[in-house]
Amino acid sequence: MRQSIFVGLVLLAALLSTSSHGAGEKTQQTFDYLQPIDFDLYIDFRAMVWKKLDLIPSDCGRVVVSPPDSAVRGEYAICVGKSNNPSEATKYTAQYTRAARALWWGAAATSKPEDFRDVPVSKIEVEVPELTALAIKKAWSAMLHRVKYEQPRAETIYIHPRQVEFEIADHEPCYGALPSGKLGKHTQALWDVSNLLLKYCEADSKERKSIATEIETKCADLVRDVPQT
Repeated sequence: MRQSIFVGLVLLAALLSTSSHGAGEKTQQTFDYLQPIDFDLYIDFRAMVWKKLDLIPSDCGRVVVSPPDSAVRGEYAICVGKSNNPSEATKYTAQYTRAARALWWGAAATSKPEDFRDVPVSKIEVEVPELTALAIKKAWSAMLHRVKYEQPRAETIYIHPRQVEFEIADHEPCYGALPSGKLGKHTQALWDVSNLLLKYCEADSKERKSIATEIETKCADLVRDVPQT
């Protein structure tokens, strides 16, 4: 049922965009702010995914990606923060969890976490250099403290199947989601860092140092470039 609705929406968007994009790619609207999250939308599904992925408090930043455009790539989350083990020296870690298949396609309106006991969830926890973790925190904070809704042009409809949500446990939790339309300079930069963070978690330990350096550089560039509000 979800798949039929989604396909229908995509076809509708394609028909409408044929007329609205007649002027070419140059007229396509870009969105450069994270959008507010409507937590009442798919509230049960969201709660189920959060529990299934075992999300933990993330004082340096968290990204949750729900990709319902594919039934074979599951939802995943990366949580970056300070280790809570009192017996260890202060260190930062990234917890990366991913469902073996997309929960969205099999989720009925009344789905509960126990309905997906047969869906394996892999978990990887890797240490993150302090400079990298703090760079991520600054980048997430810079973007999450300028969340706002950008009104799409009336003649344009965007259908983006992927939901990408960011959160940081600052003085109080801050949330925002990637916009559904074409990403702007800063939203694209944040998404690029998220993909590098995913690459870092999946990489061999010998490869992580260079990826961490790249994350730090891109985070610093983003923070420096984001307009102060």
